Amino acid sequence: MRKLLEEQHISYGILEEALHLFDTSISTCKLPITLAEGTRPQNGEDGELVYYHNRSREINRTDNWNFRDVMQIPSVEVGEKLATISPPRAGMDGMDVYGNSIPAEPGKAPICKAGKNVVFKSLEQTYYAATFGQLCVIDKEKQVQPIFEVHETLSLKEGNLDFTGSIHIHGDVPSGYRVKAKGDITIFGMVEAATIIADGSITISEGLAGIEKGLLKAGENIYIGYI
Repeated sequence: MRKLLEEQHISYGILEEALHLFDTSISTCKLPITLAEGTRPQNGEDGELVYYHNRSREINRTDNWNFRDVMQIPSVEVGEKLATISPPRAGMDGMDVYGNSIPAEPGKAPICKAGKNVVFKSLEQTYYAATFGQLCVIDKEKQVQPIFEVHETLSLKEGNLDFTGSIHIHGDVPSGYRVKAKGDITIFGMVEAATIIADGSITISEGLAGIEKGLLKAGENIYIGYI
């Protein structure tokens, strides 16, 4: 059997125990029997993006939960570290029974690029926010949107809003809702007995019918049609 292996140029992974069984216990061996076995290549691991904050919109519903708090906006600050690329890892080549190397597939780098208001530092392989706002990933492109937009009257679909950037609401803000922003708040409809708080300015195209409960608080100016 050794001569047969040699004639077939099989030189790697020869199983000595199998040869011994073949030599001493051929009558009781369960055939076929493996006499040589190569080593499978171990493919490399793909790289990945390691995020530094929670991108989920889910709200933690505690005992004091307000039913109008239905989501959170994934918000980032200026200069905040967004994600780092973990590089792919090389694999380990295998070997066939003829002593030939079997190359391993290398790991793949994650596909991602810096989009609007995002800076990529190649030495650190890290993405940073160039402004405050909402982190979005669109077609594997990271973006930070400084404005959060609601394209209709505020409802339980969005709920109360709390955002590091500016907020535009293309409709009304009904009673009982709270809208808070570190930038400006622009409302293209009217505001009922709601709470509107902005570190910047508040602009309301129509007016405030607050029923003695509505609150507007701005760090800068308030522009409003009527109160």
